[in-house]
Amino acid sequence: MKKVVILRHDGGETGNQLWNYASIYAYCLEKKYACENWSFFEYARYFKETSKNIFIRQLFFAPFASHAKRRSSLRTKIYRFLYKVLVVNPIEFLCSRRVIYSRVPDALYYLSPTKPSEGKLADNEKDTDITFFSFVSGGVFRNPDGLKKYHAEVTRAFAPAPFVQVSRDALIIPLRSQYRHIVGVHIRQGDYSVFKGGKYAVPQERVSAILKEYCTVIQEDPQNVCFVVTSDGVIDAPLFAGLNIVVSKQSVGEDLFILASCDAIIGSDSTFGNFASYLGDVPHIIMKNEAMDWGYYADKKSYFINKYFTVMLN
Repeated sequence: MKKVVILRHDGGETGNQLWNYASIYAYCLEKKYACENWSFFEYARYFKETSKNIFIRQLFFAPFASHAKRRSSLRTKIYRFLYKVLVVNPIEFLCSRRVIYSRVPDALYYLSPTKPSEGKLADNEKDTDITFFSFVSGGVFRNPDGLKKYHAEVTRAFAPAPFVQVSRDALIIPLRSQYRHIVGVHIRQGDYSVFKGGKYAVPQERVSAILKEYCTVIQEDPQNVCFVVTSDGVIDAPLFAGLNIVVSKQSVGEDLFILASCDAIIGSDSTFGNFASYLGDVPHIIMKNEAMDWGYYADKKSYFINKYFTVMLN
């Protein structure tokens, strides 16, 4: 069977890597290829599937089996450098004919079945060698039609690891017996305070107002709604007085599946919350500093391509 290997990414964190990974995985399902992601070693511990390559698994995946820190951590920086020197550079030099790039900054490379293969990719499909996908300079691979067509298969492949499942259930299941409606809230802080001049940052005071508006819009008593808050920063609980708030203390991978297990997600304009929405097939309501367009979300009951998801093109 022909194999596709995701060789590297451009340094994005969880959500960016997952959209790229899942899009290529859907392409492989369409073409009936095997798919591996050698570059996913920082986050692979949160998912059932991992690399089948023994060398890659032992040298790069194993050191992150219990490491939950972000890409800025020293361990990640060291292993990213080693991975580039030992794996990426030799393959891109020796196998350049079989490496597919998305090179243009902030541009998208659409894959089958969203768009028929062409050029170098179409040529590579004619032989049985491994094809390597490598995206650089901000370019990313996308496959919205494939992700829709193979949603069940993709979500099975991206199922949570057993410890993530236990952690998620320990939080969500008791809440199900207490509240009629559970909403995941993703507040991106950290780098969002400076990213693009802070245009995507939503202060917690504004988040609290949005959550209260949401209860009014769905005509639900706030006492029947529980908001499960996930964030990469400290949550100022008094700002959410009058709301039922549970703040997750889990890791990024656990938070992903916690959000996906809620009835809806209200979150930052972020690939992380958007991918959780896809995994759980629940709506992603994107928080804005300006007035919320509640009418737009009125009929949204599952994952959809959101016009307010602007941090990265779909």
